[in-house]
Amino acid sequence: IDYVLKGDSCEYPLLKLIENLNKTDKEDIPNLSWRKNNMNKSNPITNVPETISFVIDPKFMLKLIIRDMDIDANLPYRSWLDEPTMPILTSKGCLYNCVNCGGSNECYKRIYNRKKPAFMEPDKVIEQLRLNEEYIKNPVFFLNDIRMGGKKYYTEIFEKIKKEKIDLPVVFELFSPLTEEFAESLKGTFAHYNLEMSPEDASDEVRFCTGKNYTNADVEKSIEIALNNDCDKFDLFFAE
Repeated sequence: IDYVLKGDSCEYPLLKLIENLNKTDKEDIPNLSWRKNNMNKSNPITNVPETISFVIDPKFMLKLIIRDMDIDANLPYRSWLDEPTMPILTSKGCLYNCVNCGGSNECYKRIYNRKKPAFMEPDKVIEQLRLNEEYIKNPVFFLNDIRMGGKKYYTEIFEKIKKEKIDLPVVFELFSPLTEEFAESLKGTFAHYNLEMSPEDASDEVRFCTGKNYTNADVEKSIEIALNNDCDKFDLFFAE
């Protein structure tokens, strides 16, 4: 192995590496670990973007299919055509510190040098949704809890969805209990939506130890709020 790019966003460092591949010195390439004179060198992780909007090309998969004239080779995973779902990565990083999660706030700080989450701009989210509605019309999975961006962030996205009259079934993750306010926003924006929550364990005590500071009563209340606000399905996930 000659090169290793570190961090959670390696697009720009990879471009710089390709542009400077024939140069001897690569100290100015961020996030790069490499060899020089049989010695290991490690450049600091300085490429930590404050937004992830720049990495998005909604038509990328379509371009690859046209280029290769091969649909199967460019699918996200083998069975995607059987039950296609479009993921939208709304953020990198996390506000929470679940002890069993490699994507926790502390892990991002220590491993990726990310001090706070970076979010996708609302217009970029809408751009992906429009493309999906135009070409695929499959359910959309919003990865990470969109509420981490704050009420202003998700409200702007929801208002743009209503303005564009985008009508797609969606799935949202919940990293904390559902509130009446957020449920009403979902109901007012989407005709069909599902929610997912991972309490990890049926014991409040065990759950608290993992860093999830909510009770079984909070989970039950979340389900009640969701169903009272026209949620189609509420999935719960527990660790074995």
